[in-house]
Amino acid sequence: MFSLLIFLSSRLPVRLLPPGRGSAPLPAVKASITLASGTEDNALARTLGERIEGRVQAGGRAERDFRSLRAAVAVVAVDRRLSATLRFDHGVLTIHDGLVGLPDITLCGDMAELRALAALGVPRWATRSSVRVAGEQGASGAWRRASSALASGELRIYGLWRHPRLALRLWRLLRR
Repeated sequence: MFSLLIFLSSRLPVRLLPPGRGSAPLPAVKASITLASGTEDNALARTLGERIEGRVQAGGRAERDFRSLRAAVAVVAVDRRLSATLRFDHGVLTIHDGLVGLPDITLCGDMAELRALAALGVPRWATRSSVRVAGEQGASGAWRRASSALASGELRIYGLWRHPRLALRLWRLLRR
């Protein structure tokens, strides 16, 4: 039976779409960022939503990153006892209060450490242009602070090594 299925599947035509179909670009869908019900009181969720909305409206690479994401990201501010879940779905972002489902990446730390992570400049290898994006004087100090927070455990990023591309795109969306 199994060999019969392999034989029949090898006889199927390779091109299933008519000629000229499938190569046209998909129509652009407007980016949507919404707060789930009950999230209005969560300051962390509102801050994240406003920051991402500002970056997406500016267009460019941030908008492309936003449209390419399909993941769940949890952000936990331990000192303020706040948490939010960002659920990305190819141009649609829903922000939930608390932890919802099993996230792909979890950012966990004090609010100051989370803001410092968003304040990091993007290095040259993370951008494709040769223009220096994060050329401020304090860029190396911010990197030093973030790496020491990661090493000491003040800032934890669960799923960073499992989803590096998602982490990079999220970082580019959250940076200033």
